[in-house]
Amino acid sequence: SSTPTMLRGCVVVFVLLSAVGGAIADHSDWKPERTRLIDRAANLSNFLFRGNEPLVRNQTTKELFWPIEEFHQNLHDVALKENVTLPDEYDVIDISFENKLTEDSDLEGEQKVFDSKLINGSLINWVMVGDLTNPDNFPEPVVKEMAKTLPIWQVDKLAKRLPELHAMLNSAERPTVIYFHCEAGEDRTGEFCGSYQMQFLNWTFKDALAFANHIESREIHSASKNGMQWYCNYLKYGLGQSERDCSG
Repeated sequence: SSTPTMLRGCVVVFVLLSAVGGAIADHSDWKPERTRLIDRAANLSNFLFRGNEPLVRNQTTKELFWPIEEFHQNLHDVALKENVTLPDEYDVIDISFENKLTEDSDLEGEQKVFDSKLINGSLINWVMVGDLTNPDNFPEPVVKEMAKTLPIWQVDKLAKRLPELHAMLNSAERPTVIYFHCEAGEDRTGEFCGSYQMQFLNWTFKDALAFANHIESREIHSASKNGMQWYCNYLKYGLGQSERDCSG
């Protein structure tokens, strides 16, 4: 049929354009004001945060480093604003959406921190790029079919990774902070966070998008918005949440 062919074409074109876009990306220092507490496990010992790249570039040596003490203090401060107290000690699961082609120095810098045991935990690399296609541009029958098959074609693998994240949050035996981020902590992070909020916190698409758009004073990239919107349609048509309004 024409739908699978169209999907393959969209994926190929998107990956190529994403590689070109990523090639001009530059390091963005950690911005503590972009950190948010998103969720916590029922047992209250595991916590989910979003933020941006946690490394900072030393302006003298130009080397990247993780300001660990300030990072931990910021997590505590952000949690307290939500009337949540973090434990004094916890492991950190660092989930980065950056890619090894153009953002390898960030990934290497974060991995060194865990290798040297400066932070107890681990780095997970889930590359994200978003979606070029806007579901609003397709007739409903096409959107419905594409949404149902999203786990097959979506490059960001949200249908697989979001449940993995939720299970991780609710299964870690030691107190754990999960900190997910991209470079700026806005676009890819916004897509992932908004999709999580819709699936596991029962947020509407419009509320999740508004939250993402107000981390900084700009809207998230259209490709990231598209990715979140496709996931809303997956929840609607693929998982049977028929009451959802996924219009952009």
